[in-house]
Amino acid sequence: MNNELNAFLYFNYDVIWCKVFEIRPVEEISETDERTNELIRSYRANPSNDELAMRLFDVFIEGALGTVHTPEDFNYDLLLGTEWRHIPQPEAESFTDLLITESEKTHTHYLEEHETINNDPLEWKASNKWVDYSQVKELFFGKTFNAESVQFYTNSSPADFETNRYEYPCIIAIDGNQIGFLWFMT
Repeated sequence: MNNELNAFLYFNYDVIWCKVFEIRPVEEISETDERTNELIRSYRANPSNDELAMRLFDVFIEGALGTVHTPEDFNYDLLLGTEWRHIPQPEAESFTDLLITESEKTHTHYLEEHETINNDPLEWKASNKWVDYSQVKELFFGKTFNAESVQFYTNSSPADFETNRYEYPCIIAIDGNQIGFLWFMT
């Protein structure tokens, strides 16, 4: 799927990753098994049903998310079958701000270290489409999903993140047509 969020260069540690997928009409997904097709049909008929949405998360985590260009060392099973809870958008944005703050520290350190070790010129930074966290947040919360129907879910909280960074906090946005995953790896 063509989406700006999928085009950024993300790092493979201490960083936010974000991927968005289209929830295609069932008739376009011939390779999907009938049970998955039925789940997609049920969800599309009732996109506000939390239980159906949560079941759909695992389908995308196992299928689409595991096949995109993402860090090889990330174990997607950690996101499967997790306890998802529905959260309001302001809470999702606040949590994202915390994750972005952590990611920006790592990103800045990485670029400074890389430039020093390799004597890379400043043009090196400009020649790569590195992740722009303010743009990630703006796209994820303001432009990618239908504002009337988007729902947000998470498997963590700011308090959980502060005490245990190895929980791989994730925020999922789903609007009936698209599903997006924004998660922090450490």
